[in-house]
Formats: sequence, C-alpha cells, structure tokens
Amino acid sequence: MSDDDVPVPDAVPAAGLPRGIVQRDEGVFLDLSLAPAQLRDAVEQLFQSGQLLAGLDYGLFLLTLFHAPAPRAAPKGDALLRIAVRVAPFPPQRRALYKQVKIRGDSAEFYFEALPADADGQVPARREFDELVADLWCKGVHYGIDGVAVRAILGSGKAERITVARALPPQPGRDARLAEVSQGIHRDDAPRERSDGRLDLLSFKNRFPQVKKHARLLRLLPGAPGLPGYDLAGKLLPPPAPLELDLATVAGAARPSSISAMATSSWPPRLVT
Repeated sequence: MSDDDVPVPDAVPAAGLPRGIVQRDEGVFLDLSLAPAQLRDAVEQLFQSGQLLAGLDYGLFLLTLFHAPAPRAAPKGDALLRIAVRVAPFPPQRRALYKQVKIRGDSAEFYFEALPADADGQVPARREFDELVADLWCKGVHYGIDGVAVRAILGSGKAERITVARALPPQPGRDARLAEVSQGIHRDDAPRERSDGRLDLLSFKNRFPQVKKHARLLRLLPGAPGLPGYDLAGKLLPPPAPLELDLATVAGAARPSSISAMATSSWPPRLVT
C-alpha cells in the first residue's frame, strides 16, 4: 500500500498480533526463530482477522514463508526480519473491490475494471497491491503472485484482465548417465601425424580401436535431485525422482578366464564408478 495515497492507521498493539509477527516503530517483523509453517499460520490469522501488511516486501515474504529451510537463531539480539511497514485494517468495503478474482487450476486471474462511483459520486481510492495479497490469501492463494505485473496494471489504471498469480512447477533434476573417460574407444580415420609434423596418409590415428585390459572406459555420473515447486495454496510439489542407472545392465557378465585367454589383451574393459 502506497504511503502517499493511504493515511497511516493507528499501530496495532503487539498483544493483538499472532505469535510470530512483531510490530515496532520501525516496521513489522517476522520472528525467524519459528518454522516457516508457523509463520504461515501467523499470517493466516492476521489476514483472516481483517488486517493486512501495508508496505509489504512480497519477494522477501515468499522467501521467508516458503523457501526458508528451518528456524534460524540470530547470533546477537532478536532473530527478526522486517517484512512490512505496518499492520493496517482491511475493512469490508475495501475487500469488496476484489470480487473479480477467478482461480483456474494453476493460475488466478483478476479483471482490473474501472472503479464505480459511490452514491455520493465519489470514486473510491484505487486498488492496492497489499490489499490484493491479503484478499487472495483469504481465498486460498498463498503463493505465486506476480508482483511486477500487478503493480504495473495498478499504476497504469487500465481496465484489463491479467493473471495475477501462478503456481511454481517443480524443476526436474538430472538423470544418472555414463560419461566417457577414454579417448581411444572411437574409430578415427584421420591421417596419423609423424614426429616431424607431416601426415602419413597410409596410416590412421585409430582405424581399429583397441581396448587394453582393465582400461577405464566409462564413469557413472549419479543422478541429481530437482527442485520442488508450490501450488497456489502453498502446498509443496515434489520434483520427479531422477532415473538411476544400473551398471550391470551396461557392462554385462564377466567372460570366463578360458575365453579371455583366447581373446586379445583388450578384454575385458573395466567400468569405474
């Protein structure tokens, strides 16, 4: 909510705020000694009580409530993070300006139409980003508001339907794979270079690849996990598990010693993990 357009309401007493939310003269803070789930519960209580966070840093808000790994303790002083300017009331007449929200699967849309004048001919103050955050939260949209797009449309004053929030899909990781560690397992018909720098057109660099016994050919690179996503309700979406690779299906069974004695010294190659 813009400090220039909205009067500063009276500060909410600290005793009236949910545990985890602290209001001081310099702003509103989240208590980082609590788990992110506990902070989300505190925000839920605050918004459902008819209040909002004015001057909200929404990017930091999302990082703290959803992406923080665990409770933190500050080395000195309080483990507090400034998240907003103040706690402000969100009266029903202002909440009525956000009835145009439509949730469609993994996204939420809002039609920013012109605000009608009231019975006295007065046009209400424009919609505010912080109000939209509180209203969407109460409607189940806890994650993924596009702050840049919403603030842009609010500043332009245009009548337009836009997507105001999107779910974050999980990002897949990396499947396990084999990487070559030998340079001599591929055929190379390029002319061989002599010691004097001339090319011998009658010989080749590696016309018939030969693999020496116990030579290292391939290395197993293990899979790496992906990154989780979040739906609009803030529910964690786990990434798909990376595919693993069984070396036995690639290397095959070992040859008997009798057969190995008959074969060339190139058998058997050795895979390394």
